[in-house]
Amino acid sequence: MRHLTRWQAENDREKFADMFVEAYAEVAGGEFRGREGFLERFAVRARQPGFDMVVASAATVPAGCAFGHPVDRDGDWWQDFDGEVPRRVDELTASGQVFEVADLMVLPQHLGKGIGRRLHDELLEDRDELLGVLVTDWQTPTGEDYDYSGWGWRPYGEVRAAAGQHPRRVWIRPLAREAEAVVEAALQTA
Repeated sequence: MRHLTRWQAENDREKFADMFVEAYAEVAGGEFRGREGFLERFAVRARQPGFDMVVASAATVPAGCAFGHPVDRDGDWWQDFDGEVPRRVDELTASGQVFEVADLMVLPQHLGKGIGRRLHDELLEDRDELLGVLVTDWQTPTGEDYDYSGWGWRPYGEVRAAAGQHPRRVWIRPLAREAEAVVEAALQTA
């Protein structure tokens, strides 16, 4: 596992786009899942202040990666959230204390080896932010519900879908002990 600088991540973006296509090959197509869509989203994400990326390799061949960044302080991240965002979550967002795990992918030949969990843990280790957020599809390509509760995440609600897309699930998790009460309070209002 190794962290990449923003420059390294942007320099290798084509490799990560290839990895994305291979990792999500079984997922139904569409603009959101396409290679070009990934490159556009990655370019925006990589420019975010506090961007962080972790890459796992098997020998010298990439096996997976995870990346994320602090959520913009203006609160736009929550604009499509279906429901009311609790005041304390708004406050954490406005103070730069919310970190989004933007993507985590593992190549199919490396699934089931714990690489995804290690990437996840490495990305979130020693974060300065207090609260983590993650948005996922509701189901895996095989029709099972995604479940990140074993990794400390709690289902929090939905992000409203754009026309022609399915709603996506929002997960939250404390990244520091101080945020545990915030997560519990947020879940009571969800």
